[in-house]
Formats: sequence, C-alpha cells, structure tokens
Amino acid sequence: MADISVKIEVLNPLEVIKHKKGRFMGSLVSLWMDEHDLKTKIEEEICKEVISQLREKLNQRLNEEGIIAHLHIEVKESL
Repeated sequence: MADISVKIEVLNPLEVIKHKKGRFMGSLVSLWMDEHDLKTKIEEEICKEVISQLREKLNQRLNEEGIIAHLHIEVKESL
C-alpha cells in the first residue's frame, strides 16, 4: 500500500480570518480565540477541504482509468 502525507501549518491565522470574514469580524474572532486555537481551527478546515477535493478527483480519475481501489483518507492531528 502507498501512503501520502500532507502537513499544513497556517502562519497567518488572523489575516485569514480578516480576508474571509472582513476586518471587523477578524477583530472580534481574535478577541474570543487565542491565536493557537484559531490556527488549529483554520488548519482543520483546510484539511477537510483538501480531503473532500482529493476524494472527489481521485475517485473520478481512478474510474476513468478502470482502477478499482479502496481509498482511506484521514486527518491525523499532530501533538
């Protein structure tokens, strides 16, 4: 079996929130959550999206090539 590992570390969590939700919302969120928790939440959301896209595209390509395979895709949190 072959494995693929992708590690994601967000370096600018406050800027991400400001970009996605606007400057005002970013300021409010930064008051409620510390930067580490915010960073963790953003990384989790990125991982969910990566898995969703990977699963969709990989299944499509495998089917196009006539390959039958079991896919097991998971998120492992680092300590």
